[in-house]
Amino acid sequence: MSQQRQRRQYGFRGGIGCQQQEIHKPLRSRLFVYVRCLTGVCEIDDRIASFQSVPVNKSSRGPAQGSAGAVAERANFVCRGDLVRKLLAGVLIVLCVATVADFSVAAYAEYRYSRALRAASDLDFDPEVTITGFPFIAQAAGDDYEQIGITARGTDLGEGRRGDLRSRLSGVHRIGGDWVITESTQLRVDEVTGSLKIDSVNLGRFLGIEDLTVTTPAPEDKAGGGGPGDGILSSDKGIVLTGTVNLPDKGNSGHTTAPQRERVSVSADLSVRDGALRIDATSLYSGSADHVESDVADAEVPFVLAQFSQTLPVLPLPWSLRAVSAASQGSDVVVDGEPKPLVVTARDFLPGS
Repeated sequence: MSQQRQRRQYGFRGGIGCQQQEIHKPLRSRLFVYVRCLTGVCEIDDRIASFQSVPVNKSSRGPAQGSAGAVAERANFVCRGDLVRKLLAGVLIVLCVATVADFSVAAYAEYRYSRALRAASDLDFDPEVTITGFPFIAQAAGDDYEQIGITARGTDLGEGRRGDLRSRLSGVHRIGGDWVITESTQLRVDEVTGSLKIDSVNLGRFLGIEDLTVTTPAPEDKAGGGGPGDGILSSDKGIVLTGTVNLPDKGNSGHTTAPQRERVSVSADLSVRDGALRIDATSLYSGSADHVESDVADAEVPFVLAQFSQTLPVLPLPWSLRAVSAASQGSDVVVDGEPKPLVVTARDFLPGS
């Protein structure tokens, strides 16, 4: 009995985190505080409140009473800070959900427009469609789109030859219809650009040179030109075409033999004539760009250059744009159309297909 009386007089049992432990302090500093931090909420045991509600003579207040008030104030501060953190976390979650929802709706709209373009133009593959601008939902609700990019890869150019049709629609206004762009949806566009990219393999099929490669040399007056910092080089003059062509028949035998062939590199210029790509080989190439050295007699050079010099048939451009220029881009050749404002539907992307 004396031990229990002494424990009641000089100590109390405290519980923190569901664990109890004996705390010995003077009688005047007894305070049972139970702090529970579950689900991020701090609770102060009711005994603190009852302790604080008892009128205390300020002149007789001891250190233990002052520390009890400090504990309660600290607990309230922690609870307020936790509430702010929860509020910020909630706002971030809402923003993330809204962003994901906006991108999902935009992806669905891009998919539907891609399918409409493929069906209307009889394309072999779904074109890549990118609708820029954020948030997309606000653009769709207002019938206005900042920009729409379209790339139709592997478009059939006839006789097994293919190219990539690319277009950019800037300042797009949807004329009526649903927010999903379909085959019949009219778009009024401030500026429509379009181009056709032909890689070296398909260009070789046009020229009849099966192993043709295209190289865009770096500017000769630029030290270190052609490095990664230059990006994709582009030029319409002095591009390098390399391929295996026939040499002229010397006519020194009386029977027919297979023509002699030689792999050569030539310098060529690109242009557009009456809407068609024109390639003019000007000379054998002997510069610093990647090329092959060949043993071609001077008398044979014109015959060799003629096999690289051709005017291709008029090739289709997006939205029936008129071709106005051509240039190489790295190892590809690009024919650009003349930009202009248009009112279009998906059926106008590749008419006559």
